[in-house]
Amino acid sequence: GPTNKRIYSIHSPAANLAIMDTSVEQTGVLRGHMKDANVQGGIVWVRYGAFYLYGGALDGSDMSSVLDGCVMEVRSGAYFYMYGGTIIGGTAKYRHNAEKNTYSNGVGGAIALKGKMVMNGGTISGGKAAELGGNIYAGNGKLTLTGGTISGGFARSKGGNLYVQSTGNN
Repeated sequence: GPTNKRIYSIHSPAANLAIMDTSVEQTGVLRGHMKDANVQGGIVWVRYGAFYLYGGALDGSDMSSVLDGCVMEVRSGAYFYMYGGTIIGGTAKYRHNAEKNTYSNGVGGAIALKGKMVMNGGTISGGKAAELGGNIYAGNGKLTLTGGTISGGFARSKGGNLYVQSTGNN
């Protein structure tokens, strides 16, 4: 049933995780079910090291998070390489902190990128964000796109599919 725990966390600089679906049908799916979770990167959280996606799917369509990166968060100093497969975004919502009377951003319905990402293939779609980057929010991260498809995202403010925050240093 639904849980508010990540499926995969990568915490060591020397750690790497690769997911591939070698079947002809390409039907392998990791499906997240968190609702209004207080967790970044609900299916994959890359704190250090690298994550490689070659095939299969990360399906966050039944997920919502009140923190950045509903399906995946790639932290500063971490890497994500997408060569194939599919990422189906969830919903990144605003979060209200009544004590401090503040709101979180609600960014990155599929991916919150603060590290480095290279997309050579695959598809990212269906992400929704309350604020920025329906599919991908690239805040202080480095994104290289050489192939693949990013489509069908929605953000209430800017970047329905992709929002890149300029730091003035890149």
